[in-house]
Amino acid sequence: MPRYELVEGKSSKFWEVEVDGVDVHLAWGRIGTNGQQKTKSFASAEKAAAERDKLVKAKAKKGYREVPGTATGTATGTGTATGTGTATGTGTGTATGTGTATGTATETPRPRQKSPPRTTESCILDG
Repeated sequence: MPRYELVEGKSSKFWEVEVDGVDVHLAWGRIGTNGQQKTKSFASAEKAAAERDKLVKAKAKKGYREVPGTATGTATGTGTATGTGTATGTGTGTATGTGTATGTATETPRPRQKSPPRTTESCILDG
């Protein structure tokens, strides 16, 4: 689902829209929250797409910008997803929502620097 964000002044909001046949799925709220969701149904897929285009244009006019890497697409296959959010779709349809990705980072230790060889020396201090 394409994601649009508005960050200016004290505002920090997101807005998402996706067309699934005759349905338009919307999600919105403050960045960092799950926000709210709503689905609107239309008489045809063409009318649903026209509504999406109208809404995107209105949000762009208010200053919302699309977040790169959030383009609409369909994923099929098997796998496991963890995170928070909501998924909608059927069969091998499109899953949409907001989630959190987790991973593991490994640090490679730097090689130790060699110390110069130790020597045994006598030291006389004048007292």
